[in-house]
Amino acid sequence: MDRAKFFVAIRPTFGGKMDPKQVNGVEAVLKECIKRGADIPQTAYILATAHGETGGRMQPARENMSYTAERIRQVWPSRFPSVAAAKPFERNPVALANKVYNGRMGNVIGSNDGWLFRGNGIPQLTGRENHAKWGARLGINLLLKPELMNDLSVSVRALVQPMLDGWATGLRLDRFVSGQRRDYTGARAVWGGVDAAKYAALARAYEAALAASGYTAPVSQPLAPAAPNWLQTIISFIKGLLK
Repeated sequence: MDRAKFFVAIRPTFGGKMDPKQVNGVEAVLKECIKRGADIPQTAYILATAHGETGGRMQPARENMSYTAERIRQVWPSRFPSVAAAKPFERNPVALANKVYNGRMGNVIGSNDGWLFRGNGIPQLTGRENHAKWGARLGINLLLKPELMNDLSVSVRALVQPMLDGWATGLRLDRFVSGQRRDYTGARAVWGGVDAAKYAALARAYEAALAASGYTAPVSQPLAPAAPNWLQTIISFIKGLLK
């Protein structure tokens, strides 16, 4: 893969310029995709998800809950029937997080869970339940230390394999995107998010950049078949004679 060609091709998606942190973030996601055996369209869609979830920063971050009442009403219309209902939570991020996130995703009503387990890291992991699940599968304690998601390597691990294996919604990425399959719009269901058209457009841009770079999908090497039991017996016998 010619990384110089890749970054030249993808730079317009970042407004024509990328800072070192954005480059490092893209590199980290690419490296993890290669490690996990993601093919070209899967890699493109995972990069698009990282891009969209971080607003193009490509770095771990905590969800910003400091909104105007108008924005609160726009984001959570079912919870705030009017701008007046949202006013008490305007520029009050802790109260807002606990209001909109407690009572679901394993967050306890009346606790500070909504704030502690608000959108986290590159994947914007949200909720006590998800922090517990991801932590157990990644081998880290995200319940006790959600700030571990600030580590770039942890954040990309918390995005790539979960998308490939369907941790978030039970839907694996290969159901929508794999080989010649390119349902970039439907693939948004893997992460359970909105703005599917935006993420699909990002994925197409990343795929074009990967193609321009000469990127080839990693090939998983099949394991050699195990020898039959009778052959194993003979091999063991010969090894015994040679000792």
